[in-house]
Amino acid sequence: ADIIMLDNFTDAELPALLKEIPETILVEISGGMTPERLENLPPDPRLFVSLGFLTHHAVWADFAMDLTLRK
Repeated sequence: ADIIMLDNFTDAELPALLKEIPETILVEISGGMTPERLENLPPDPRLFVSLGFLTHHAVWADFAMDLTLRK
């Protein structure tokens, strides 16, 4: 594997899990991640973080662009 996802683990569980994963494998952390939780992550250059809360309450608009090409 090139990357392993750790989903829905607590801040307390993450350091021990990271020790079990070889240094050559990237790690994505997701599930309930917030900016506040980022401060609790151990410093590790392999880490990537998914912040789903960014889109959970996003305001969106539904629109279309109908184009007619002229020669």
